[in-house]
Amino acid sequence: MIPDIHKLYTDLDNNTRLFLDIFDTIPADKLQQKSEQTNWSIMDCAEKLKNHEEIRFIFIGRGVKRNWVESQIEKNDLTNVFLLNPLPREKRIDFLNACDVGFVSLVRKMYGVAMPSRTYNFLAAGKPILALTENKSEVDRIITEENVGWTIPPQDSQMLLKT
Repeated sequence: MIPDIHKLYTDLDNNTRLFLDIFDTIPADKLQQKSEQTNWSIMDCAEKLKNHEEIRFIFIGRGVKRNWVESQIEKNDLTNVFLLNPLPREKRIDFLNACDVGFVSLVRKMYGVAMPSRTYNFLAAGKPILALTENKSEVDRIITEENVGWTIPPQDSQMLLKT
């Protein structure tokens, strides 16, 4: 069962930590294999932290990633993970302001090819970024040079959990 989003708002206190990931429609051919799912590390951490009520994960979006995240929520009874429908850009600001850390994740071999636009949204909101990306990617370079967060190799859930 997908957790009730109203619980997200009613149970918040100053000790709650929110992690946010935003994704948009991704064509199915871009995510052909489960091994390419970069969010599996995040979901693995969410499962290991599900008894820590002060830590919540929010995903906003649709497409192939959404279906996979939804299946993981149901399969693992992740009451600490909230999955929201896509929001207009002007409404996302509320979540950007509310979160403590923003997730940016890239599939392997995207070195020098991609820079997710949500990276700029998190930077503009002054939020630290926790990026699952390869070393020396554009995302890694910005986070490292500007000291605005942490980078972790894709699919390294142990390092993500420690961070």
